[in-house]
Amino acid sequence: MPPRFTTRVFRAALLCGIADAVWAMALTVEAGRPPLGVWRNVASVALGAESTPAGGAGIAIGLLLHFAVATAWATVFASVESGWPRLRRFIARPSGVAVVAAIYGPLVWVLMSAVVIPAMTGNMLVVSPRWFLQLAGHAIFVGLPIVLGARGFSGGPVSKE
Repeated sequence: MPPRFTTRVFRAALLCGIADAVWAMALTVEAGRPPLGVWRNVASVALGAESTPAGGAGIAIGLLLHFAVATAWATVFASVESGWPRLRRFIARPSGVAVVAAIYGPLVWVLMSAVVIPAMTGNMLVVSPRWFLQLAGHAIFVGLPIVLGARGFSGGPVSKE
């Protein structure tokens, strides 16, 4: 029996949240900053830098928000996929997974960096070489886990429940 909608969303969100967390911390280390500091930065988007707690509390809030955002994007994808049989058939093939992940992951990055984060912080988007690195990385660390998690690793049709 194909997995239920909620199972697919949870699986996609968990896979995306973990993969993107590893990616975010690796980029943070590469930039010469402590890896867990990225989560306080995530929390500061929602709370404001001056209102974000230091230490473990700020890290916990950032991680919670990170997984909430991963769940939201996984829900969006699973909802679209559930209502679009042609997309379900397309991602049943590995090549379809790769194509859709290469579109969906960067789309998430563009919307987050150009719309959501600026709306919450008042800071304008800055396009830099690092922004393009994030754009490419989102295909692998966001798009791929969401598509694989939502469709199931075996491919094939999924339940609309």
